[in-house]
Amino acid sequence: MVDIYDILSREWPLILGAPLLVISGGIILASGAFAIGWKLKSSIDDGEVRACKERVELAKEREGVAKDKQDELEKEVADLKTKITLSAPQAEVDESFGKVTIALEKAKVANSAVNYVLNAEPGEFKRLKIRPSGEQN
Repeated sequence: MVDIYDILSREWPLILGAPLLVISGGIILASGAFAIGWKLKSSIDDGEVRACKERVELAKEREGVAKDKQDELEKEVADLKTKITLSAPQAEVDESFGKVTIALEKAKVANSAVNYVLNAEPGEFKRLKIRPSGEQN
């Protein structure tokens, strides 16, 4: 116990001066950590914003394709209705019905592509281009 008392009495001025050194050193370290953290957060935020912009752009592209496919479907349905109303031959109605079925499938694929872009998790998001025909790469 005597040794500890002697050490404390000899080093007491250093112990009393330490808070000033510790506080100023802590402030410097905290400032540096804050600056590094802020820069890291900024770069992460920039990457997320860039990814969101790409996602919005791709969704717009796919929405345009889906709109074209929907317009095509509406045209084919109107043509089918006209043929049914005018009592066209069964072969023409069947052919028109086949075109409606194909247009419906293309519209479903295009809508699924838009849905994928809007609902995919960021980690699984992949940039897929859709050809004007509605087929995916």
